Amino acid sequence: MVSDGIKLIKDRLSSLKLLIVLDDVDDKFRFEDVLGDPKNFSPGSRFLFTSRDKTALIDLDQYRKLYEVQPMNEKLSCQLFRRYAFHKGSPITGYENLTKKFVQKIGVPLTLRVMGSSLLGQKIPFWEGELKKLRNSPNQEVKEILKISYDSLDPESKQIFLDIACFYIGIDQEKPSYMWSDLGLYPEVSITILDNRSLIKLGYDDEFQMHDQLRDMGRAIVRDENPEYA
Repeated sequence: MVSDGIKLIKDRLSSLKLLIVLDDVDDKFRFEDVLGDPKNFSPGSRFLFTSRDKTALIDLDQYRKLYEVQPMNEKLSCQLFRRYAFHKGSPITGYENLTKKFVQKIGVPLTLRVMGSSLLGQKIPFWEGELKKLRNSPNQEVKEILKISYDSLDPESKQIFLDIACFYIGIDQEKPSYMWSDLGLYPEVSITILDNRSLIKLGYDDEFQMHDQLRDMGRAIVRDENPEYA
């Protein structure tokens, strides 16, 4: 029961200074419904909530200030992109201008990481082809950029990515791997590819983890391909 959890927080934690972080809250989130009365917490406590929808945080404004996360500057964006595209802080000779062009087109940390991972070890013509796809994209929304990395996967890896996005986030990789093997897929190979391309992560207990925007993209792809089940 939610009420039991709120009572537990009040009874055991009200005297402690806490840092509470809730990521990606939506418009259904209500502070009191989840955590109880803010007065139940020590005056030194701090709360950090993130959301992709600013309106989801409006009700919190009476308690806290709202901050809009600013884009990374070009220097930091280049450092992040290089870490995944080259596994080091500086670009390989001949890739300097291409690196700058990708960073200028992408900008968002998640897409810098995913796109950089997909370019690792690739030759300049491949980079130029991927950059052309970005330029020809109907818009520069995160989903469109992430889908370029998805589209470059082999069919088996695509299927396993979509399965994870829809059913297996938070699940130990061993369990669905038996099913994929029975279907004639090669999960060991595909999981390695997805991990190397930053499309998934494996937790400490080998459970599948995936960024919310990648999850949403995968589920949107499934809905688009199967409109009768949407």
